[in-house]
Amino acid sequence: MDFGTTGSYLLKFTNFAFFENPNFAASPGSNQLRYDDEILTGEISLFKMGMTEEDYTYLCTDVDFIIHAAAAVNLAYPYQALHGPNVLGTYNVIRFACTGKIKPLHYISTNAVIAQGVQNFKENASIEEFHDRLTDGYSQTKWVAERLVQLAEARGLPTTIYRLGNMSGDSKSAYWNPQDFTLILLKTCANSALAPLVDWKMEMTPVDFAAQFIVNVVQRPSLSTKNIFHVINDNPLESRWVFEWMNSHGYNLELLQFQEWKTKVLNLLNKSSSDNVKLVALLDSYLKYENFVENPQTLATNNFHQALSQCGLSYPYTDTALLQIYFKNLSSRGTIVHTRHHLS
Repeated sequence: MDFGTTGSYLLKFTNFAFFENPNFAASPGSNQLRYDDEILTGEISLFKMGMTEEDYTYLCTDVDFIIHAAAAVNLAYPYQALHGPNVLGTYNVIRFACTGKIKPLHYISTNAVIAQGVQNFKENASIEEFHDRLTDGYSQTKWVAERLVQLAEARGLPTTIYRLGNMSGDSKSAYWNPQDFTLILLKTCANSALAPLVDWKMEMTPVDFAAQFIVNVVQRPSLSTKNIFHVINDNPLESRWVFEWMNSHGYNLELLQFQEWKTKVLNLLNKSSSDNVKLVALLDSYLKYENFVENPQTLATNNFHQALSQCGLSYPYTDTALLQIYFKNLSSRGTIVHTRHHLS
């Protein structure tokens, strides 16, 4: 179970106590917690979330609200492998929210609960129809978990659901989930000097902004209760434009047809280092089909943008300035190699 990149930034932006498996850095780039942070270890898929009776009872009466961001994220795993952390874990969080005193639940969901190809899906529309249209275990378990939250709301629990799109690195230092497909794609293209000739949408929302938005909404109960927000970039970048931008900044990418690019990149990674085994497996799991990101769903963001306005926030659309921050910081840390040569 991982609190996740988003969870670490939620902790950074709040002054509240959080508890979960502390497998994260509270402030990326720093291993220090603030004096008012309180960390209690646990495992949400276990009875009473794996905590002692004393800790669980104390939290049931002391905690005022919950932000549930913990999840197991793996697009290659089947439903059964993710059921424990994602479904049973959410069930246990709901039970916790209803024990001792009622605690409003802010649930971090994903746009993956909505089937590919769906157009202009409204935030408060039912996801019921997608139960048999989701193909990977992660989407399926998150769909079930979100339905559990909605059923709890129908029975009186105050809830708020945030469907996050693709989280990119933070807007200051580009600290990024290392398993994110967009980062893996950019890293692989830069390091190999090869890019696919495809028409993909690259949807990126800086993770620090998403966390800041959630914390602002949490502090406004009248805005949050019984609401759903699509926290997404509704104007994603075209992959060809991104590759052209990289070319203009010295990466000199050779554009290849998808299948040729995939074959060459995987071969280069396999030959370059035995340390790339996990990267190859992860990349291969993402790249099963050329059109896997060519027909994304489009989501309405009315609630999201109304809330942004009420919170005094503006969405940070990805532009050349943000790309420069990303590539500068990723390059300085060696995540992306600025080279004119293919991997050898």
